Amino acid sequence: MDFLQNFDLNSALGIVLLCGGLCVVGFVLMVALQFISGTLGFVLGFFELFIEILTAGPIAWCGCLLTLFACAICGLMIYSLVTVCGTPDQVMICRFFGY
Repeated sequence: MDFLQNFDLNSALGIVLLCGGLCVVGFVLMVALQFISGTLGFVLGFFELFIEILTAGPIAWCGCLLTLFACAICGLMIYSLVTVCGTPDQVMICRFFGY
């Protein structure tokens, strides 16, 4: 650390080292900022898609909601039919599912 006391920034070597250090730091910052902006763009793209789905209004996603509701009802009906398989009350659909 004693050499820093004798280091003169006004010399040619000091100016070259300072400019070289600034170039290295600038290059590292440039690469890091590109990586950060790419990552943030990717993550924020998902949030933007989610927000657009939510703000499309009740008419735009009403069909999707009804389709999900219909699939849930069908799933519940099949589950209720399969639960009786293997009992004296079993129905013919149990053969379709292999019970």
